[in-house]
Amino acid sequence: MSASALKIVALLAMTVDHIGLVLISSPEWQFGFRAFGRIAMPLFCFFIAQGYHHTSSKIRYFLRLSGFALLLECFLFIYFLLSGNNYLFSVNIFLTLSTGLGCLMLIKSKDPLLLTLGIVLALAVSYTNFDYGLYGIAIILLFGLSNSFPVYVVGLAAINLVFLHILPTISVGMDNFLSSQWFSMFALLGILFYNGLPGKQNKTFFYLYYPLHLIVIVAIRDIFY
Repeated sequence: MSASALKIVALLAMTVDHIGLVLISSPEWQFGFRAFGRIAMPLFCFFIAQGYHHTSSKIRYFLRLSGFALLLECFLFIYFLLSGNNYLFSVNIFLTLSTGLGCLMLIKSKDPLLLTLGIVLALAVSYTNFDYGLYGIAIILLFGLSNSFPVYVVGLAAINLVFLHILPTISVGMDNFLSSQWFSMFALLGILFYNGLPGKQNKTFFYLYYPLHLIVIVAIRDIFY
């Protein structure tokens, strides 16, 4: 499975997840939608790590992700002024992804001071409202610090165990789907069959899909519900 195909799977899972969260009222159906959606975040984290390993300029990659995250926050701020609905720093997954990439860059720098700064930055995320919080950062670091599939399996299971059962209160942004988060392990099946080939890439599409699909789902809720 190529990178572009696996990214499409992640986008599909994310869309189903958000439809379940926003548009589905039945608890049983919502659980099903959100359980399927759990595979999205590990896949996004995996590709952040892959981008780190394969990009020609890690700084440009980080600035591109961070810049898009800031643009989305500007949009959310305007939406807040117009509607009164405050989604600032809570629904922007690019904040988590760019911060996770920054932590990975600092920790992999081999400089003791920068490594310490990366760990502190990762822990600081637990005090924010970032989507997936420290849980998401931990998964990015898992995929970025190892290239072993068995380590991925054990590592993701350990992360789920810690965040879902041992320290659930530190997992900011996960309160609504703790019971279904173990389904995230199924994301590893996609990674197992990943062939390392890029496939047909369209970076603009993958960046813009996230805000556009949220706009459509929220618009459907506001018009028909």
